[in-house]
Amino acid sequence: MEGDLEVPQGSTLVAGFDLTMPGGHPSATVSFLSPAVSFAATCASGTAGSATIEITIPDTSYVVDAGSSDWYPSGDQHDASTYQGSAVVPTFCDPGALVRLQFGGTFSTWITSTDTQDALHVRWHYSGGGAGGWSATYNVTPS
Repeated sequence: MEGDLEVPQGSTLVAGFDLTMPGGHPSATVSFLSPAVSFAATCASGTAGSATIEITIPDTSYVVDAGSSDWYPSGDQHDASTYQGSAVVPTFCDPGALVRLQFGGTFSTWITSTDTQDALHVRWHYSGGGAGGWSATYNVTPS
């Protein structure tokens, strides 16, 4: 991911995720409920000021074909479909100062699936204008 990112006030941050269900499994509908990415932001110039930036992502579902190990909506971090939410960086620092996302972000969501036996792999990313590399891949068995 972009990690310790510095972005201009008023710019747009984007974030999103993808998933795969490896191995032999039945067709499944996987739903992400209330997905969001949260950032603790400070002024990069060292002046006083901080804010929480929240990127909300609409609830979404994907139909994973039986036995498919494809990434949904895409395994390509450059694909716009993997950035499902955005937020404008608030203005809270001195004029012209950059906002620092020193500690990266936190991705949260509820995941449900019609297949409660097989695990999913989920990863997420964010960007302030670049490609935004993927996080580690998390192994989740949804309910």
